[in-house]
Amino acid sequence: MKTLTKNTLTLLAGIALSMSLAITGCKKGDKGPAGADGTNGTNGNANVKLIVFGKDSIQSSNSGITRSFPTAYTQNFIDSSMVLVYTLHSNGLWYPVPGIGANSAYQMRMYYDATGVYMDARNLDGTVYSGGKQVFTKIKVLITPASSYSGHRIKQPVDFTDYKATMSYFALPQD
Repeated sequence: MKTLTKNTLTLLAGIALSMSLAITGCKKGDKGPAGADGTNGTNGNANVKLIVFGKDSIQSSNSGITRSFPTAYTQNFIDSSMVLVYTLHSNGLWYPVPGIGANSAYQMRMYYDATGVYMDARNLDGTVYSGGKQVFTKIKVLITPASSYSGHRIKQPVDFTDYKATMSYFALPQD
């Protein structure tokens, strides 16, 4: 086994001492000039597509709503994304689609492809909707690629059936 000579040990000790002095001997420099004030951009996720549609309604004679996407998406993009739909009922509350609607009077189902979304109202037992008119003042469709919501990015669990929690998670307006 090789042993270190006294000169080698002295040299190593000297290097260690020099580095220690260099690190501790530095002082913090003066503060630089302030940068120019800029305008903050809108918070959000660039990959998330939010499509807002206006007023619509369902009733027993017409229980379906079809909305076309304003931009053509590829089927591959839609198939690899999470598509969430929310309706703002005339009672002022947001309801997820699919899901039970206002006053548990109906349930909404949805089907979608690259061109748009189709929503269908049903009675709670699954039969064709036979109730009174239900008015939606706004319909929001949120399309987000899997990379925007996959498990490694979610710091806390998100209930995507909760409209406010979803909008907050994606830093989108709740109006």
